Amino acid sequence: MDEESPSSLTDMSMAWVCHNVEVLCVAQEDGSLHFRHCPVFPQELADQLLHRMADEGVLNDRTVGIFQNLEHLRLRRAFIQSSQLSAEAFRLSLCPHKLQELNASHIHSSITISDVLRSLASNKLCRQCLQTLLMDGLRLYGEAGEESLQASFNMLRGLKKLSLAWTDLDDRGLEDICAIPMLESLDVSGTNITDLTPLLNCQSRLLSLTAHGLQKLEMPTSSFILVLSKLHLLRHLDISNDRLVMDRDNLVQQLLERPGILPQLVSLDVSGWRGVSDAAIQASVEDRPGLRFIGLLGTAAGGSELLRGDGHLKVAGESSLTQLCEALRRYSDRESFIREVLAHLYSHTSDMEEPQPHILKLVLAGMRHHTDSLHVQLVASACVFNLTVQELVLGMPLRLLGNVVQQLLAAMKNFPNHEQLQKNCLLTLCSDHILQVVPFDSL
Repeated sequence: MDEESPSSLTDMSMAWVCHNVEVLCVAQEDGSLHFRHCPVFPQELADQLLHRMADEGVLNDRTVGIFQNLEHLRLRRAFIQSSQLSAEAFRLSLCPHKLQELNASHIHSSITISDVLRSLASNKLCRQCLQTLLMDGLRLYGEAGEESLQASFNMLRGLKKLSLAWTDLDDRGLEDICAIPMLESLDVSGTNITDLTPLLNCQSRLLSLTAHGLQKLEMPTSSFILVLSKLHLLRHLDISNDRLVMDRDNLVQQLLERPGILPQLVSLDVSGWRGVSDAAIQASVEDRPGLRFIGLLGTAAGGSELLRGDGHLKVAGESSLTQLCEALRRYSDRESFIREVLAHLYSHTSDMEEPQPHILKLVLAGMRHHTDSLHVQLVASACVFNLTVQELVLGMPLRLLGNVVQQLLAAMKNFPNHEQLQKNCLLTLCSDHILQVVPFDSL
């Protein structure tokens, strides 16, 4: 949304409904809520309402009941990330819909991947029509420790995009996933996978593979590269390392230097592997004229003219402000990378002459993704001060500044005993322009 534009009528209406949902509803015998009077919602608005309820933190076992009204609230794209839903409420209220997309990442309850799969499999329309499924951060099985999934991934015959980042997915689960007949995009970052060989079963259709932070991988480097070399259709590859360590096995270097491998790549991310040479990167880029993005944060590479990042090839790195901004855009949800970016950004923003609202907005996004990280909040708040000091604050959109103030106040509340963080935030807040003009609500 344009930071200088007023909120849309739809956005304000959705916010009002979320904040008054209890008043607008009547409770059923099972405790779930139904609207007293419900017009037929356009499908897109029904999707937006569910999304907004999740964002506002009001989506739970009671309120999700309004979506049991399939005639008036038809869902296609269900966003329930970070909500408080049980497996039973999910099954009763959402699975009867003809879902095409589902984001069930980081749900704050005991719901498991097995629960989600079993519930989706109960509806023939979901089995056939679901194309996108995101379940980042969930556990594979319940605390009872089932020995196998109660429903198979490959029952979702129409699934094209699957994300299971930071779950306890194992090799057996990967074998099941690779039997999905239409799978094109897969994210297995931070999982327990030790062997990527099952990917060969979907080499004729896999277009995107995100394998960030696979710390338990046990494959020899030669076997790893052999598997990747057979994924001829791959357009997006992310093998970045969240620990930012030396590439002692020369895995990245060998991949980059091997001629003819992965000719269709549009984006390649090797951030976090220290010791990658500029020469190898440059040769790889020149060998792939279709490449439009490369991730180099933490590699010490990216200083050559070809990799500046201000042309058709976007680069996430630390060699320039342009590369740092791209890294902020790409890695807002990766704490170790955001910490690295902000440390470099601080020095780049220490002598700004012109307001940079786009950079401030990117820093704010990083702070919002990592509210519990003292390191992120500390360095980000210092960057915020650099970006809003003196006359620079006058060139910032008021809504953006209001959002920044809210985040600074939240950081002060979360870390009340950290003197430097408190000082950083107060230095920014101690501005006549912010105190007198900027709209914000105190916490």
